[in-house]
Amino acid sequence: MTATGRDLRPRWIDAAFAVVQSGVLVLAMAARVESGDRGPDAVGVTICLLLGAVLLLRRRAPRVVLAATLVLLAVYYTAQYPPVGMALPIAGALFSVAEVGRWRLGAATGLAMLVVSVVVRLAEGEDATQLLAFDTAPQLALIVAVLALGDTVRSRRRLRADARRQAERAEADHRRDTAARIGAERQAVSREVHDALAHSLAAITVQADLALESFDDDPAVARTAVREIRTAGRAGLADVRRTVAALRGGGTAPTPGIDGLDELVGTAGAGGLRVRLSVDTGPGVLPAAVGAAVHRIVQEALTNVVRHSAAATAEVELRRVGGVLELRITDPGPARATGTGSGFGLVGMQERAHLLGGTFHAGPTGEGTFRIDCSLPVPLPDPAGPVDPLPAGVGR
Repeated sequence: MTATGRDLRPRWIDAAFAVVQSGVLVLAMAARVESGDRGPDAVGVTICLLLGAVLLLRRRAPRVVLAATLVLLAVYYTAQYPPVGMALPIAGALFSVAEVGRWRLGAATGLAMLVVSVVVRLAEGEDATQLLAFDTAPQLALIVAVLALGDTVRSRRRLRADARRQAERAEADHRRDTAARIGAERQAVSREVHDALAHSLAAITVQADLALESFDDDPAVARTAVREIRTAGRAGLADVRRTVAALRGGGTAPTPGIDGLDELVGTAGAGGLRVRLSVDTGPGVLPAAVGAAVHRIVQEALTNVVRHSAAATAEVELRRVGGVLELRITDPGPARATGTGSGFGLVGMQERAHLLGGTFHAGPTGEGTFRIDCSLPVPLPDPAGPVDPLPAGVGR
């Protein structure tokens, strides 16, 4: 159904409601159940039509409709027109006030009208038993039924509205969660691709510069540089393939761990950076997640030294102290005057450390030296059983 159809449907319902009520009242007046009353005429028919017509406003102003109905009904009976009952003419108005949650007002109004009607008719000499049993009781039942129906409609409408709001909130939460997951996945992909490519591209750039400088004067050095470019390119391509396959769930070989640090040092050395590597991980096997994080942090740190530092040497120290694996990477500097980079590499290193429950700090220490300190929690070796594959507090 279109929006216009939804807007017109309540109006057609109210119009039908008004026509039915006006028609029933006109027929009741024309029946002249009791003799001696004023006969039907144009004024009486007009009042009956107005009692139905006011229902067209019941959604906008239900209390006004109730008041107008009471006034019209009072005019009708004051003019001595044939009786049409008390509950039937106000049924629509009572339903309307109950539909908007004013059922107490409707109940008080309906009861007051019945009481007034009973008192007046008893004063006119009608039999009390017959009046209460055959007239007042059915009208009271009609009033109660109309009020109950209006309140039920209101309750169901509120339940539907609550369900719709809950569905909208759930959909909004789902969209936010989906956006957050997509953002996290994008960050993970960008971090992995950055880590996989940055080191190899930095080595390729250095070797390419060396090849260009030596191409005419020392072809042997140029050929060596080109071979290093080929090696670094193949290594970078393999790393990217492993990363993409892992992100797709391909189940290929994992990212190299601590055992791949020698290769990183060799690649950096081919680019002219001498790295002193010191590794003491103690007894036991380190978790694979910790080894991968150490490998990526060292890889990114050495890449930053090659790209952003004029240092010819660097130092990588890795040692295990109790339940903590401490990593320190020192760049003696000084920094190059060609910019500071985007800073994404440091952010990625920090995120890797924090994901494993560790700490990370990077910054200058004075006299041009730049140092990275990272601590990662690792399980203590247990002589009585296997080593926990995850550090304490991670993935639990």
